[in-house]
Amino acid sequence: MAVMHQLAAKACVALLTVLRDVGSLSPAEAWTRVRERAPEVEHDWVGPGGLTAGALLRVQVNHLVKAGWVYRDDQRWEITSAGRAALRVHPSPQELGSALAEAYDHWVDRQHAYWRAFELAGAIPEGRWAADSDVAAIAEVSARHLTALLEAERPPGWRRVLGSGGRVPNLDTSCFQAWWDELAAEGLRHQNGHFDRVYQLGREDLRQLLAPPETLRRAWLLRSDVAGNNLATLWLADGFCSLHAHLLREMAPGASRAEVHAAVEDDYGEVATYSERTKLTTEVYSFLSQMSPGDLVVTYTDADYHIGTLTADPPWFKPSANSLATLRRRVEWFAGQPIPHDSIPAALFAKMTPPGDLIELPDAVPDLLELVGDREPSAPFTLPDIDQDFARKLYFPAEWLQECVELLRERPQLVFDGPPGTGKTYLARKLAAHLTAGKPQNVTFIQFHANYAYEDFFEGFRPIDDGEGGMRYVKRDGPLRTIVTAARRHPDQVFVLLIDELNRCNLPLVFGELYFLLDYRDESVATQYSPEEPFILPRNLVIIATMNSADRSTRELDAAMRRRFAFKTLHPDERPVCDLLAEWLRAKNLPDEAAIRLEQLNRLIQHRDFKIGPAYLMRESIHNGGLERAWATQIMPALHELHAGDRAALEQYTLSALRQARSS
Repeated sequence: MAVMHQLAAKACVALLTVLRDVGSLSPAEAWTRVRERAPEVEHDWVGPGGLTAGALLRVQVNHLVKAGWVYRDDQRWEITSAGRAALRVHPSPQELGSALAEAYDHWVDRQHAYWRAFELAGAIPEGRWAADSDVAAIAEVSARHLTALLEAERPPGWRRVLGSGGRVPNLDTSCFQAWWDELAAEGLRHQNGHFDRVYQLGREDLRQLLAPPETLRRAWLLRSDVAGNNLATLWLADGFCSLHAHLLREMAPGASRAEVHAAVEDDYGEVATYSERTKLTTEVYSFLSQMSPGDLVVTYTDADYHIGTLTADPPWFKPSANSLATLRRRVEWFAGQPIPHDSIPAALFAKMTPPGDLIELPDAVPDLLELVGDREPSAPFTLPDIDQDFARKLYFPAEWLQECVELLRERPQLVFDGPPGTGKTYLARKLAAHLTAGKPQNVTFIQFHANYAYEDFFEGFRPIDDGEGGMRYVKRDGPLRTIVTAARRHPDQVFVLLIDELNRCNLPLVFGELYFLLDYRDESVATQYSPEEPFILPRNLVIIATMNSADRSTRELDAAMRRRFAFKTLHPDERPVCDLLAEWLRAKNLPDEAAIRLEQLNRLIQHRDFKIGPAYLMRESIHNGGLERAWATQIMPALHELHAGDRAALEQYTLSALRQARSS
């Protein structure tokens, strides 16, 4: 008679085969088909304590899930991509049983680390993704086992963990299309089977998601002026803060927004306007359900600010004189107060300007803790100087590059403009890498085009499937808001937003109210889709853009935009670009003909914006017999617009014509 582990292995092979061939099945259907495929499992089974063969299969399914080979919910079992692979590699019961035992033992030994990986997956925000290798490295687990387990366990956020380059890691899974569609519905752009890296969270960002709760505390401004009475003295004396909601019924801490909305509509429907009820709903919901122990609370009198910490006591309702302070939370106010108005940093003060009795102060905790002496001042970010080695690699003068850094220190917006082929985008990328100390996660690259809009750039609503055959709209962050969030989390680091083809779009429509912030980095604005959240451009975010001066389809920058950017021109007739190709050829020990012909060509071209930059010819393959091909296929097409339809006029720019003119 077969021993237990042999029958268990046969049952697993039969189950995986059935699920592979038939698809997902209910446990009862799966057991029926396993008996049909391997009747000896039931026939030979004699279980201890009356354990049936069907119960044996359920035990094995638990092992299969922990191996990452089967997905199980309350109604069905389904083979995973890893399960299909295991069946291919281990077709016999003996082989598969051994592999299953090894995989299950690995889970038992490392389960706490995998739970940490699951927690990290659940913390990845909607509309972002992380590489399986990064999640695995942080949790100290195997990336291969992790992707298998994520598909088998399917914890919250599991689909946001992708393979290298942003691809769905388990291509052989039956849920591939749903996986793909869900991420696309979250607003992640994709191309050629890969989701865009602009949405990827790096390892440092992922570590921040698992930071201890105290580092994730929030800050709130609670105004103490209620119906002409300043309650700050009462709050400070009795150790609490309060929200004016005198008509509101008592509600439990943690009430949902829908519950608060219903109560406010009932209790204030006849005495408050729609906008007043909406405001009160937001404030009561925040007070009851979003403010947490450890959060900071700020209030002020005519002359001073006061800062405190919410205790673990839940919010409560208490009748008070004149019903001014009915909804309360316990606060431990910092000693050594008050803080004078003029001690508040400008950037922090800007966050306190929106109206409302209770508003959240985004990314304000470090500044507030510094004010009360509870935290060492954070190291300021610095834009690093240019060193000779960096300049030498770019074949640019160090002084010219250093001037770019100085301009960014004065005003953190810079444009490289000039004709095509002058290396604008290449230089912008290299400079961004230098400024961010080589951290790719600190650089975001975008390209403007004629249809680019505010909603693409900053924030907007996107339609997604509501799961019931209809559509609903969700708010999505654009690349600017995403990189601003990262810059706020790391105020000691430099972040760079690269904008290619700056003048290809309608800039006033794309930037909207954000125009103002380019001049006033310490001020806040109310944005179009999130007016309740004060938005600030942090000073550690640098914007570097490029403009193609030869493209006639582009728009002229208006005076308002030109005033907000510094400009550095890259032109073939001017240093450093005019010497760039010759220096590069000398450094590579290559013939100098390309530099001679390019200089000759640009002398013939009368229109300044159509002169040709050296980047077209800065590839070694061109100088190993490929100069003629590069000239015909890259440089000549770039000149067609200069003499549209006049082939005779273009003939003077051909390589053969230039050579002949030089020799005559």
